[in-house]
Amino acid sequence: MALLAGALISMFVTRSFTPDAFEGWAWRIPFLLGLLIGPVGLYIRRHLDETDAFLELRQDRKKNEFMSTVATHFKELTICIGLFSGATISFYVILLYMPTFAITQLHLPLSDALIAQSVGLAFQAPLVPLFGALSDRIGRKPILISALLPYLGLAYPLFVWVYASSTFVNLLIMQIVLCSLFGAFIGPFATVLAEQFPAEIRSTSSDQRTSRLLGWS
Repeated sequence: MALLAGALISMFVTRSFTPDAFEGWAWRIPFLLGLLIGPVGLYIRRHLDETDAFLELRQDRKKNEFMSTVATHFKELTICIGLFSGATISFYVILLYMPTFAITQLHLPLSDALIAQSVGLAFQAPLVPLFGALSDRIGRKPILISALLPYLGLAYPLFVWVYASSTFVNLLIMQIVLCSLFGAFIGPFATVLAEQFPAEIRSTSSDQRTSRLLGWS
C-alpha cells in the first residue's frame, strides 16, 4: 500500500507540473511527503504488542551470539538468504527498474509508466494477505514455489515482448502479471523467515544480523 501511494503521488506530481517545474523542484514533493511515515513508524514500533513467546524471553537476558547461530542453523540461514535474494531481485526489477525501462527503452512518458505501476500494485496489494492466509491452510512452500517459478519463467519473455511492441497496454499487462506473482510470493514471505528459527534467536537470525551480513540494511 505504501508503494501504491508513492506511485500515485508521483503520478499526480508529473501530471500537475510542467516538465521544467518537475525537474527543477516538484520532484521533491513525494520525498517530503514520505517523511510523514517516520512518526507513524515510530508510533507503531513503540505500541506494537509482542507475542507471548517474546514476552517470556524478555525475562531471560541471555544473549545469542551470531556465529553460534550460523553454526547451528546454517541450513535455515541459507534458506533465508535464498528467499531474500528472490524477493530483493523481484522488487528491484518490477518496482524500481520498470519506470526507467519504460522511459529509456520503450520511450513511453513517465506518467504512463507510473499508471501501469499503480495498476500493478493495486492488483498486488490484496494478494499479499490472501496468499498469506492461503499458506496457513496449504503450507508455505507450495505458495512460494507456485509464485516464484512462473515469475522466473515469464520475466524475460515479457520484457522481450514489451520491448518488441512498446505500447502502454503491453506494459500494463506485464506489470499486472509480475506484480500479481510477486504479491503471491510476498504473502507468506515474512512468516517463512520467522518460522525457520526458534523464538530465542529469531531476531538474531532472520532480521537485523542477516541483513547486515548481506549488506541490505
